[in-house]
Amino acid sequence: MATLVVCASGFTTQEKAKISENVTELGGKFEADLTQAAQVLIAKHYGTLKTQTSSDKNIPIVTIKWLDDSYRKKKFNDHFMRYKLNLFAGLKIWPYRIPKEKTRAIQKKGGQIVENFSPDCFCVITANKNISYLQYCLPETKIIPEEWLDECLKMNKWIDPQTIVIAKSINDDDYVQEYYLGKCVFWVDGIDPEEERDLKELIIIGGGTYVNKFLPRVTHIITRDMKKHPLNVRKVSPEWLRDCSLQKICIPGPIAII
Repeated sequence: MATLVVCASGFTTQEKAKISENVTELGGKFEADLTQAAQVLIAKHYGTLKTQTSSDKNIPIVTIKWLDDSYRKKKFNDHFMRYKLNLFAGLKIWPYRIPKEKTRAIQKKGGQIVENFSPDCFCVITANKNISYLQYCLPETKIIPEEWLDECLKMNKWIDPQTIVIAKSINDDDYVQEYYLGKCVFWVDGIDPEEERDLKELIIIGGGTYVNKFLPRVTHIITRDMKKHPLNVRKVSPEWLRDCSLQKICIPGPIAII
């Protein structure tokens, strides 16, 4: 039988050391990074790069109980589905003004409901009309539309929240009409952190979407180095965004002069 390659996500350094020790004793191989050889991922919760990649690649995602039971029986248990990580297990979620049945669905899938924001809260789930308001009030918090929850429950699978947020910002006609940056998805690169926070606030006020990494749906890169990005995406300066904010429009035409 081939050596089973095991990875872990969401655990402390000490916990990973113990997992590695147990996996090795059972004849398996523990890898700190999720490589192409990975066959199973032990995780505390979804929402990490490892769980997202594993979900996309159909790598089994299990709870630590899988390893505990395997270790007790002195052999790996190949019935991964019995130990499948519940969809929202280990996550604190604030459902803001969504139907009670959806809140109950989160709990049924292992999520912990909170009624206000706390630093360890994974996200706030709300109707699309509330997103800009919450982004303005809680600028450092992950705000996700309830359509994401609907899709996760429908498919019984973890979906990258960013894809739902961006798609909704672009496709919702009412949202686009109300906000002048409603069709825009911004990535800020190479800007001072303090100035970036100010730019993020202007994006949110204008109804735009801010992402902290480059994604295929990005429409604008805010940068001061126009030659750095050969991508086929519009590159604009911070001054351009400030002009848009002053005029309450998405300014067309050439990039603002730096």
